[in-house]
Amino acid sequence: MVRLGILVALAAATAACFERGGAREAPAPAAAALPSTATGWRTADPPGVPDPTATVRLALEAEPATLDPFATLDAASGRVLAGVVEGLWCPTGDGGVEPCVAASYQRLGQRYIFHLDPARRFSDGAAVTAADVVASLDASRGVGHAPGPLAGVLDDAVAITAVDPATVALEVRGDRATRLRDLALVPIVPARQLASPSLASAPIGTGPLAIASWTRGEAIRLRRVDGAARRAGAAAVAWVVVADRADAIRRLAAGQLDVVTQVPIAEAVAATAAHPRLARFRYAQPAMLVAVYNCRRPALADPAVRRDLTATLDRAGIARTILGGAATVTGPWLPDDPRADPTVAPIPFARARAAHPPALAVLVPAGSTTTARIADIWAQDARGRFALTVETAPFADVLARLAAGDFDVAITSISAGPEVDPGARLTSAAPPDQAWPGLRDAALDRALAALAAAPDAGAQIAAGREVHRLVAALAPMAFIAVDTRAGLAAATVGGLGAAPGAPEAWRLWQAR
Repeated sequence: MVRLGILVALAAATAACFERGGAREAPAPAAAALPSTATGWRTADPPGVPDPTATVRLALEAEPATLDPFATLDAASGRVLAGVVEGLWCPTGDGGVEPCVAASYQRLGQRYIFHLDPARRFSDGAAVTAADVVASLDASRGVGHAPGPLAGVLDDAVAITAVDPATVALEVRGDRATRLRDLALVPIVPARQLASPSLASAPIGTGPLAIASWTRGEAIRLRRVDGAARRAGAAAVAWVVVADRADAIRRLAAGQLDVVTQVPIAEAVAATAAHPRLARFRYAQPAMLVAVYNCRRPALADPAVRRDLTATLDRAGIARTILGGAATVTGPWLPDDPRADPTVAPIPFARARAAHPPALAVLVPAGSTTTARIADIWAQDARGRFALTVETAPFADVLARLAAGDFDVAITSISAGPEVDPGARLTSAAPPDQAWPGLRDAALDRALAALAAAPDAGAQIAAGREVHRLVAALAPMAFIAVDTRAGLAAATVGGLGAAPGAPEAWRLWQAR
């Protein structure tokens, strides 16, 4: 039941970016539009031609625990691996997919026949064979590899076989409207690497970049793969681990970094005012700012209590005064998603008193002034009904505590959009490190399973609206607002707007 989008967008939680105090699958429904471009935002590449020998250095807010693409879908590993591993199909950034490791396919009832692209090779020069593809698809479902967060992608597979060295057959039960987008999640790696420790530190893929080195606590360095089907813009990419966003911006201004993403819009504007040589840009990677409730905690085990806690969060006021007018949402879908049930209204803001207010800690990432301000206001508004205290921790620690269930309430951002599967966080079967709220509800499990198995758009909408109604009643999270992302870059960096979504490292280049 994992449909988190591709590894690059995939999954994942990111620091809140907000600032009161061949054949091509049709794109999915459009995500929320970005605000109109204002003066000062980068809209074109810099003058000059790309320097083929340059390195582009990007800030990475949290070091991945592993780079094994079958074991993790966290945002940090996803950004690093985005240009390294590819699936049978690759995402286009607008919700659709296009041929990648597979050049084409045929469908014969419940049987899919994939014809591999003879031009695709692994970064070590080896040819991609049907045996590699079969082994990779099997690994995603826990065959020949420990089960991981991709297990639900092919949970309806009956058989995966190699027809010949360049052809793979996939037989499934039933039908899914998102079949090709699902397959874009599964990385294709050499079968020989699946049992090797190197899979966790330097997976071999078919993308335009390859892992060159990983110095723990410092940086992950990638090199351009000559002869890859997609050519990287720079000779090398360095993902530099910088846990504090303010420090990352300082390093960028000092010439020690080239790109910083996940920046609140207000901070991006302030940084370019202070450092005119920097460029600021926006990108369409929708996310929701949420407050995650730990349903395992006795004080938060009752959905009625979680709804009452949400009522003390003045989402409309926060969106109006702190978030620059960003729209409030009811979740788990963006407001314009057809799966959003229009009959579900947000829980209204209220300050009713309780006789014995439970004490809860609200965890926010250190260095995020936006989430800290929201938490402070929430604590004031909830006084007398809930005793909220605000706790800060480095962003990497926030992610670790979410994964371990070591929190009461945590404010963060989660990926949003038509490709996102809420089951990755909300189903009872979700891996513990992915199931942040720790929710267990049989009715929601059934609705999420129906959504995952929906054979067409109509069934997806019906199932998605049932999921929406149940999530609203269970309140495992408070959905606060939709986020639009901003970034900062050296004025010489190009390729920032080459794709519809977040900047992809392999597309970036330095002007001569």
